[in-house]
Amino acid sequence: RVRLTLTDGTVLAESADFPVGNPENPFSTSQLEGKFAGLVAPRWGDDAAQRTIRLVHRLKSVRDMSTTFREIGDGPQHQQRITQGY
Repeated sequence: RVRLTLTDGTVLAESADFPVGNPENPFSTSQLEGKFAGLVAPRWGDDAAQRTIRLVHRLKSVRDMSTTFREIGDGPQHQQRITQGY
């Protein structure tokens, strides 16, 4: 719930019975992907975030998860972090 009182005395109030992300008001796929990319990209780079999203979409057809994990970590920024000790 949010309630704002403006300098002219006007009060603005809003509430959400079910915030986005609750079972009653779930994230859309694009919202979830956007949140994931927004959290991952600053640390691991846009390429790693987008590559991981693409790989997640393919999970049902994956026979060997070790291959998938290698694909996630094969980006140039990942290799750079390994050499820098991150």
